[in-house]
Amino acid sequence: MPLTLATFNVKNLLDPTSQAARDVLPGKLQHIAGALRACDADVVGLQEIGSEALLGQVLDLLPARGGYAMRMGTRDARGIGCALLSRLPVVESRVHTADALPF
Repeated sequence: MPLTLATFNVKNLLDPTSQAARDVLPGKLQHIAGALRACDADVVGLQEIGSEALLGQVLDLLPARGGYAMRMGTRDARGIGCALLSRLPVVESRVHTADALPF
């Protein structure tokens, strides 16, 4: 059975804190939804997600929410996290978080 995987850094999909950010949010949501439609992947990893609610707004722009189930990871101190979208059943999910990354 073929399986299509994709990953996409959405570049700070965060709750808007200024009017300028609120003004560009609808276009950003549409852009991300368009990328999900274009790749039509079974499983998508997303980076730089601010909240499950914002990602839900993206999925609401897709017919039948793209058929995706959503899993959010732990957000960092800035409020930025990763998410997984899957059209396949997710049997189990666990988030592994490090106290620090030694760069």
